[in-house]
Amino acid sequence: MLDSIRVLYVEDDERLARPTVESLELEGHEVHVVPRGDLAVADVARIRPDVVVLDLSCAGVDVCRQLRARYAAPIIMVTERAGDHGADAYLEKPLQPGELLARIRTHARRRKIATLPPV
Repeated sequence: MLDSIRVLYVEDDERLARPTVESLELEGHEVHVVPRGDLAVADVARIRPDVVVLDLSCAGVDVCRQLRARYAAPIIMVTERAGDHGADAYLEKPLQPGELLARIRTHARRRKIATLPPV
């Protein structure tokens, strides 16, 4: 079994967040949902997520940059439009929970490997 992953999920639409949160929690992961980007920026050091899932429509590119400057967690951008916004990965809406879970696992694993002390 994989270790639990702590996810900071920035989504302002509770109806969209609920199935994603339920899916991730069923897999044993810890999910913190915040409805606005400014709250994510304020809470990122306290929550210390392994991965940030950031809805571009409610948070914006500036929030991505602020999160990146404050914390080293991988950022998965959820967006309705393609483009380079400074995230580690992009997923288009509507979210497919299986694909999101796979991306979260991949980026959390990479982060943990990158922070292991040298042998």
